[in-house]
Amino acid sequence: MAEKRKSTHSLAAFKAAVVAGKVEMTTAAVKGGLDISFDTAAISGVLGKLTAKHFFKSVNTFNDPKRWMDVYHFQNSIELTIYIKFVDENDPATTTEFVLTSFKEK
Repeated sequence: MAEKRKSTHSLAAFKAAVVAGKVEMTTAAVKGGLDISFDTAAISGVLGKLTAKHFFKSVNTFNDPKRWMDVYHFQNSIELTIYIKFVDENDPATTTEFVLTSFKEK
Protein backbone atom coordinates (compact mmCIF):
# COMPACT_ATOMS: atom_id res chain seq x y z
CA MET A 1 0.00 0.00 0.00
CA ALA A 2 1.41 3.35 -1.03
CA GLU A 3 1.40 6.42 1.22
CA LYS A 4 1.72 10.16 0.79
CA ARG A 5 1.85 13.01 3.28
CA LYS A 6 -0.55 15.31 1.41
CA SER A 7 -4.30 15.00 1.76
CA THR A 8 -6.17 13.79 -1.30
CA HIS A 9 -9.62 15.10 -0.42
CA SER A 10 -10.83 18.53 0.56
CA LEU A 11 -11.44 18.52 4.30
CA ALA A 12 -13.96 21.34 3.87
CA ALA A 13 -15.92 19.25 1.33
CA PHE A 14 -15.82 16.25 3.67
CA LYS A 15 -17.08 18.28 6.63
CA ALA A 16 -19.84 19.81 4.47
CA ALA A 17 -20.87 16.30 3.42
CA VAL A 18 -21.01 15.28 7.10
CA VAL A 19 -23.37 18.19 7.86
CA ALA A 20 -25.49 17.36 4.78
CA GLY A 21 -25.75 13.70 5.77
CA LYS A 22 -23.87 12.57 2.67
CA VAL A 23 -21.20 10.47 4.41
CA GLU A 24 -21.85 6.75 4.56
CA MET A 25 -20.41 5.02 7.63
CA THR A 26 -19.31 1.44 7.09
CA THR A 27 -20.29 -1.22 9.59
CA ALA A 28 -16.66 -1.35 10.71
CA ALA A 29 -16.59 2.41 11.35
CA VAL A 30 -19.84 2.32 13.34
CA LYS A 31 -18.66 -0.71 15.34
CA GLY A 32 -15.32 0.99 16.02
CA GLY A 33 -17.17 4.04 17.28
CA LEU A 34 -19.44 1.99 19.51
CA ASP A 35 -16.38 0.18 20.91
CA ILE A 36 -15.18 3.53 22.27
CA SER A 37 -18.68 4.74 23.27
CA PHE A 38 -19.41 6.92 20.22
CA ASP A 39 -22.77 6.55 18.49
CA THR A 40 -23.25 7.84 14.94
CA ALA A 41 -24.19 11.33 16.18
CA ALA A 42 -21.03 11.50 18.30
CA ILE A 43 -18.96 10.22 15.37
CA SER A 44 -20.39 13.00 13.19
CA GLY A 45 -19.56 15.49 15.93
CA VAL A 46 -15.92 14.44 15.93
CA LEU A 47 -15.77 14.54 12.12
CA GLY A 48 -17.02 18.12 12.26
CA LYS A 49 -14.11 19.06 14.53
CA LEU A 50 -11.36 17.78 12.23
CA THR A 51 -8.78 20.33 11.12
CA ALA A 52 -5.77 20.15 8.83
CA LYS A 53 -3.53 19.66 11.87
CA HIS A 54 -5.20 16.27 12.45
CA PHE A 55 -4.17 14.99 9.00
CA PHE A 56 -1.75 12.05 9.17
CA LYS A 57 -1.39 10.54 5.68
CA SER A 58 -3.14 9.34 2.53
CA VAL A 59 -3.07 5.67 1.57
CA ASN A 60 -4.35 3.97 -1.53
CA THR A 61 -7.19 1.46 -1.30
CA PHE A 62 -6.56 -2.26 -1.42
CA ASN A 63 -8.89 -2.83 -4.38
CA ASP A 64 -7.88 0.16 -6.51
CA PRO A 65 -4.40 1.65 -6.15
CA LYS A 66 -5.60 4.79 -7.96
CA ARG A 67 -8.11 5.61 -5.18
CA TRP A 68 -6.80 7.31 -2.07
CA MET A 69 -8.11 7.40 1.49
CA ASP A 70 -7.22 10.19 3.90
CA VAL A 71 -6.22 9.26 7.45
CA TYR A 72 -6.63 11.61 10.40
CA HIS A 73 -5.67 11.21 14.06
CA PHE A 74 -8.00 13.13 16.37
CA GLN A 75 -7.08 13.40 20.03
CA ASN A 76 -10.40 13.46 21.87
CA SER A 77 -8.82 13.42 25.30
CA ILE A 78 -5.43 12.91 26.87
CA GLU A 79 -6.06 9.18 26.83
CA LEU A 80 -7.94 8.68 23.55
CA THR A 81 -6.67 9.24 20.03
CA ILE A 82 -9.14 8.32 17.30
CA TYR A 83 -8.02 6.87 13.96
CA ILE A 84 -10.27 8.17 11.17
CA LYS A 85 -10.10 7.10 7.53
CA PHE A 86 -12.38 8.12 4.65
CA VAL A 87 -12.54 7.93 0.87
CA ASP A 88 -14.62 9.67 -1.76
CA GLU A 89 -17.63 7.79 -3.11
CA ASN A 90 -17.17 7.17 -6.81
CA ASP A 91 -20.62 5.69 -7.53
CA PRO A 92 -22.70 8.27 -9.41
CA ALA A 93 -25.86 6.27 -8.62
CA THR A 94 -25.75 7.36 -4.96
CA THR A 95 -26.08 10.68 -3.17
CA THR A 96 -23.27 9.70 -0.80
CA GLU A 97 -20.17 11.86 -1.31
CA PHE A 98 -17.73 10.11 1.06
CA VAL A 99 -17.44 6.80 2.89
CA LEU A 100 -16.08 6.67 6.43
CA THR A 101 -14.19 3.38 6.50
CA SER A 102 -12.54 3.58 9.94
CA PHE A 103 -13.31 5.26 13.25
CA LYS A 104 -11.53 3.55 16.10
CA GLU A 105 -9.07 3.94 18.91
CA LYS A 106 -5.56 4.36 17.54
